[in-house]
Amino acid sequence: MTENNYVRKLISSNNRMINLNIYEREKSEPVIVFVPGMGCHSGLYDPFLSQLSAQGFTVIGIDLTGHGLSEGKRGRFYFEDIIHNISDAASFALENYNQNIGLLGSSFGGICSLYASIFERRFKAVLCHNAIDFRDFYRFSRFPALFYIITYYFLFTMKLFSGIPIPLTLALDWSRVFNDMRLFKLLKKDAHMTWSYTAGSFYSMINTNCNGGFMSIDRPVKIVVGENDRLIPPDYVKTIFERLDPSYRQFEIIPGGGHMLPLEYPSLFTPVVVAWFRKFLL
Repeated sequence: MTENNYVRKLISSNNRMINLNIYEREKSEPVIVFVPGMGCHSGLYDPFLSQLSAQGFTVIGIDLTGHGLSEGKRGRFYFEDIIHNISDAASFALENYNQNIGLLGSSFGGICSLYASIFERRFKAVLCHNAIDFRDFYRFSRFPALFYIITYYFLFTMKLFSGIPIPLTLALDWSRVFNDMRLFKLLKKDAHMTWSYTAGSFYSMINTNCNGGFMSIDRPVKIVVGENDRLIPPDYVKTIFERLDPSYRQFEIIPGGGHMLPLEYPSLFTPVVVAWFRKFLL
């Protein structure tokens, strides 16, 4: 361990090196792969991931391609890169630890984890904080009408001008992300944050092929959302939950929680995560 409670490891993923922050325990203990939120890197979640690991899990935080300490131009990626990143982290966990691996994602990471679960079947259980259909992204943007027009009337321009950066301060209303805006000010000073995604990155997300959709996910999936989430409301998240196979799905609204559950409400979020993965990984 380092003073940050984790060790760093670079692995190859889709022809680029990506950074993993690993909170390592005994080789035989279960493993949780964690996917951060939009623009974020896994080091930002150190207090939460350290606390989670202390409950008996090796935790592997991913810096997605074009994020954090991973290779790739900042914010320039395709959604298939993210799927590869999650799948390659699963391979790393299986090769270096054991088969008892789970997938956890928060906000954008929760959405990516749900989509990845369609394609990557080696996780024994999945927990998604937040879930949306990427085709509905405009509904949660800072300027919904503008993103709706771009998405449904000028989508071809996003592909044609794929390298144009779209600031995440334009894409998201950060006043609905954080309840304590002092945390957002600290985030803006983080040298490893990514503050724009290219038009091509957004295009690749909106046009992701679900390959049968969420109903095809055939392992335990839990979707959680904060009761007071002002960015992606519980009522919407539940509509995504209802697209999952009833044999595998579970839904929970965390009382008193806002959007940034791992950063602002870890005391509410961590017990939910621990209970879910202990049930299926131990």
